[in-house]
Amino acid sequence: MKNALKRKETLSIKEFMNKKEDVTLNETPKRTNLTAYSLYINPAAFFDPTFILIGCGVVAVAVLEKKMAENGLVSIASFLSTVLRLALPGVALGSIIYLINHSSFLL
Repeated sequence: MKNALKRKETLSIKEFMNKKEDVTLNETPKRTNLTAYSLYINPAAFFDPTFILIGCGVVAVAVLEKKMAENGLVSIASFLSTVLRLALPGVALGSIIYLINHSSFLL
């Protein structure tokens, strides 16, 4: 293939302008087909419903805690805040472990 790239065909301007058909050009070497493989990843595989539900649950509890504090239920909001400080790191770690173990796009 390197030799095919180094070959040059010269043609004078007079021959080019006169459009002489008898000028023979070198034939290009026969090309072989190259098989290409690609990996198709479906974008829907990135959305795991269980992982999304865990995230929505955490956000819902945080919003509930804030609304309780705004409505005067400070003692319940304080208790919920204490529970969340202990539970959220465990939920976060568990959801990351779940995502790594059950995601089809990471296999």
